[in-house]
Amino acid sequence: MRIAVVTAALLAAGGLGAAEQALATMQRYDLDIPRQPLDAALKDLAQQTHLQIAGFSDTLGGPALVGPVKGNQTPEQALDTLLAPQGLGYRIVNGTTIAIVSPHDLAPQTGASSGHPQTQGSEAHSISDDTGRDGAQGGKDARQSFLGRFLLAQAPRPTDQRPAAVDNSGPRSARAENESSQAPLLADTALQEVVVTAERRVETLQKVPASISVFSGDKLQAANAQDLRGYFRQTPNVTFQDEGKSGPRSVDIAIRGVSNIGGRTDAFGVYVDGFNIANGAQEGAVNPALQDIERVEVLRGPQGTFFGRNATGGALNVTTKQPGPKLEGELNAHFGSFRTWGMTGVVNAPVVEDKFFVRAMVNYEQSDGFIKNINPAGGQSGFQFINMKLATRWLINDRLTLDLSGYMTREDSGLNPLVPTGVLNEDTASITGTPVPVSGGLPFYPQNIHQVNQDLPLTQKNDNNIGVAHLRYQGDGYEIHSITGYLDTQRKYFDDLDFTPDPLLTQKIDDSSQSWSQEARIQSSGSGPWVWTVGALYAEDIKSTLHQVRAGTGGFFDLPNEFPIDIVVENTRTNSWAGFGQVTWHALDKLALTAGGRYSHDKVKETAGGISFGSPKLNNRGATDFSDFSPRFSVSYDFTDDVTTYVTASKGYKAGGLQFNAALPSQSFAKENLWNYELGTRSYLFDRRLMVNATVFYMKWKDLQVESSATVTDPDTHVITVIDATTNAASASSKGVELEIAARPIAHLTLESGIGYLNAKFDKFPNALVSGQEVDLSGTDIIRAPRWTISANSQYELPLSELMPAMPADVSGYARAEYSYRSKNKPDVESITHNEFPYTIPSFQIVNFRLGTRTDAWMVEGYLENAFDKKYYTGLAGFGFAGIRVRPNPRTWGMRVSFNMR
Repeated sequence: MRIAVVTAALLAAGGLGAAEQALATMQRYDLDIPRQPLDAALKDLAQQTHLQIAGFSDTLGGPALVGPVKGNQTPEQALDTLLAPQGLGYRIVNGTTIAIVSPHDLAPQTGASSGHPQTQGSEAHSISDDTGRDGAQGGKDARQSFLGRFLLAQAPRPTDQRPAAVDNSGPRSARAENESSQAPLLADTALQEVVVTAERRVETLQKVPASISVFSGDKLQAANAQDLRGYFRQTPNVTFQDEGKSGPRSVDIAIRGVSNIGGRTDAFGVYVDGFNIANGAQEGAVNPALQDIERVEVLRGPQGTFFGRNATGGALNVTTKQPGPKLEGELNAHFGSFRTWGMTGVVNAPVVEDKFFVRAMVNYEQSDGFIKNINPAGGQSGFQFINMKLATRWLINDRLTLDLSGYMTREDSGLNPLVPTGVLNEDTASITGTPVPVSGGLPFYPQNIHQVNQDLPLTQKNDNNIGVAHLRYQGDGYEIHSITGYLDTQRKYFDDLDFTPDPLLTQKIDDSSQSWSQEARIQSSGSGPWVWTVGALYAEDIKSTLHQVRAGTGGFFDLPNEFPIDIVVENTRTNSWAGFGQVTWHALDKLALTAGGRYSHDKVKETAGGISFGSPKLNNRGATDFSDFSPRFSVSYDFTDDVTTYVTASKGYKAGGLQFNAALPSQSFAKENLWNYELGTRSYLFDRRLMVNATVFYMKWKDLQVESSATVTDPDTHVITVIDATTNAASASSKGVELEIAARPIAHLTLESGIGYLNAKFDKFPNALVSGQEVDLSGTDIIRAPRWTISANSQYELPLSELMPAMPADVSGYARAEYSYRSKNKPDVESITHNEFPYTIPSFQIVNFRLGTRTDAWMVEGYLENAFDKKYYTGLAGFGFAGIRVRPNPRTWGMRVSFNMR
């Protein structure tokens, strides 16, 4: 039985009290444990009593609430209060160690007792030799086998191993270490267990049959990650391009060669607290701020079953920190290069004890930017960001919880951080009729990475508002979830489109979107051979677009000022509904079979009009429907509880759309389908000192959507026609390998590495449109798909008292180094037909350093990013009379400080 494994593991973990010491379980303590989920309550109990309290994740998991426990009580009394509502029991392994067990584990066992405390010393090692559910036996072997699912709440202990004295003088001061973690460290040399919600339930990462990279809030803070760039650099086969479409934070993401290279819908699901913000966001604007974050999960490959809505490439699952029952606060500040500075404040407070909690966050950042405009009339590249969050949690009763969250982002920025290269792309050359760029008296990149000469200031304003309501009901053996989300975005943009000191062209953009969705699902909870989920979703996305290109005052083609060269007015409404389900059958203790699927239906309506070179365009209106069923199958096998392998086949779907242009052969484009096949292994080795996760995959597209644009000028009339077209590549494929390694070879040292190899190609694409010409791209590499992505980081953290005995015990110093490499890749479709600079983004490697000191209450850190000042660029924008513009990444330095009250 499993209790035999639990007992053996606790004994093997070490740190147990001697037989002669007084039993901590018989003492009385002043307890202050608020109403909260069981695993969090047990952590509080462990901290306040200095006991070890342990159990299996499937026993302790679930959103049901327990408590409160307050006043002078024994641990036994507290456990009775906390465990009874869950139908759970406990065994006292020895005077300082308690195991939480389910009812079927409560049969008498050798070496462990239940129902009342009793003294146990070295005889406790004489445990049952029965094999547990996971095939584990006693002693060290048991410890190695069960750790993937075993959660241990262990309080700090005095060095003499005696129970801590009871403090009855006032409220408790101890708190659960790293409360955001659901699996604390077992030892200094053990890796921390990681939990995810990739299948819409809390699970151990190592047991989910999918390729996932996870970044906890602590990891994001350690890497100084302010947006997705910070963690994408550490993720295999994931990359990004930043070309300033929607301001300095604007990025285009790519996973395994899948990116938004065509179509009207996003290729990824980007979920914030369960709500998908990707389909309603503006182009390039899906880049959630990373303040007050619990964790970020990067899911590679199609995620149709749970994250459907066009998630062919994968999903980003962002979980923010939710309100809790404790009064706590946090203040962070930073200052760095280019007069960049910012502050973040977080406050969490109970409003109604054990019933209603509030959490608020405010983040402000501003910078002068690293681009300087030498033209006094052209403005500068500074920016300011404001992010706010207000969240509430209402514990309606023991089974029902309501979470309400609101997020507001305001971005106000100047010039995009791009500098010209002096290489005119084909569209620009077709207008000017000459290959000579306008330098503005400045050298081009790479000789120049900081200066531009533009006569008009760029003004950009991005406003985003998100609201999420999550209602959860915990039944007997099942859970019901309702997630309602609303997104409202606005983008206002005015720019000098020629990007020279001459007032030739201007561009104005005024976009808005609204998106809302309602998801409902019911799923199993607790342990058992069957794990299932069924649900449905309805969503509506509305986008309004006004893009204007006008002549300036400089007499471009002898046109009067404000002459309308190209004005586009579009309104798109997409209504979607889907039904989904998945079931996993644990056919054997070690074998799990999974089958699931999602049926999706999207109805797209669009109207379009405008002006082309002074003449009204045709007013077009249309509607079309797309439907798809995307199945998923998986088989996983546990060789041990620390070594798992799986095989998965899954399908992804992305809806098609409409396009109105008489020059195009078709006024619509087809839906896109993608099949993904992967084989993976997940393993902990050497007493959890080493984690090795490896995945091999093959993906096959049908009708891959690819967008191309061209600006065509009539040489006689000078009439300019802008053509935007989406075509479907007949077939494409992507194959590769992903390897993630983490190790703690010695105490205080953590090593991590991620390696990705990718080979993504257009298999058959004979009719691609490139710069208005039909080109055969069959056999060429897909854009934004670097062959190699490599990252590594190391962090050494040491209590300073080991070097200076007079130093307080909680003060530690740390040093961190980070390395990342991306091989060359093509940024857009036009670049595929060019091999010269700057059409290929060259390979680059960067190194970052961080050095700091911290305690539980404060942190001070200095950092140097791109320490060796490597010249590289991560995105480009094609149009401009000064040439293609690229995004440099200069060396930066900074300081960070933080304070918390918990």
